[in-house]
Amino acid sequence: MSSVDISDELVNSFEEERKPIFKTFIGFIISSAIFFVLAIICFIVGGLVYQSPTILIIAVVFFFVASLLFGIGFGYSNKFKNKFVSSIYAKYASLMYDKPVSNPSVGLSYATIKESKFFKRADNYIGKEYFSGSYKGIKFEKCHYELQELRQVHNQNGYTSTVLVTFAEGIFMIFTLNRNIKHDFVVTERSFGGESGGYRQSQKIEFESYEYNKKYTTTCDSKMAAYYFGTPKFIEAMMTFDRTFSGNTYYRLFQNKIYMAVNNYRSKFKFSILKPISKEYIETFIDEIGVPRRIIDMLDFDSEKLNVEVLGGGINNVNWSNKERQYVSLKV
Repeated sequence: MSSVDISDELVNSFEEERKPIFKTFIGFIISSAIFFVLAIICFIVGGLVYQSPTILIIAVVFFFVASLLFGIGFGYSNKFKNKFVSSIYAKYASLMYDKPVSNPSVGLSYATIKESKFFKRADNYIGKEYFSGSYKGIKFEKCHYELQELRQVHNQNGYTSTVLVTFAEGIFMIFTLNRNIKHDFVVTERSFGGESGGYRQSQKIEFESYEYNKKYTTTCDSKMAAYYFGTPKFIEAMMTFDRTFSGNTYYRLFQNKIYMAVNNYRSKFKFSILKPISKEYIETFIDEIGVPRRIIDMLDFDSEKLNVEVLGGGINNVNWSNKERQYVSLKV
């Protein structure tokens, strides 16, 4: 959890603003439920009992009114959610990052998600909770993603319908390095479901860690590069990452980007207008704001290895430390 100071004044101001919106939300939802029940009654009476077109038309009107009231109610809730999240970001993100930008209503483009080649093609994409900034000179972008595919569902009556089903959901991040990596280094969970053959990889790499090899599949277009980037420190950091961020993990180092995704079918930004605002509640949002910073520190994205030295032209042409040179020499 976050250790930043959260004043009682901030908590009380949000809670006092939430209460009347909560009452308005409940009023619209109850009204919507009443009209929805009336619509069902009219459908039954008009369609099955009296077979009256007039009553069926009334049922359609009731159903339309129910949907409208339901939408208005959630509109009030979403408006407060966006204000709440934006305010928390504005207050605390600037304490952690340079030039932070947040927009709870949008996410990264689907084209950007596809660049990583982590996932199979989706029929529908939902992106939200966009956040960007810079930490230790490393720029990042982050969002919550949801990928869906069309599936045919057969019910017990023999009817077939097509529905959208979520197959991947979680957080997606892009970190921009200060140099161009001339290799494609990819780490994915064993249950990887990405684009087959989508990478420039030519070799599957095994490391000394049994637990790591059991958890992850590592591929790279250069064995030397794989051991250069996949050091014992990196392996340990990836195992720590897996314990910290539960879910299937994806990592790709390519050109000047590091793509990362966690597929865990949930988001910490599960805002609910029904839940009172408290310090603990605000802390969950602040903790999520700190995710890019923790990852940059955990995986050393600001290291000279990823931002200064140029890998290429053979092992002797790279300014590695003696320890790194000895490690790679033993592996290649």
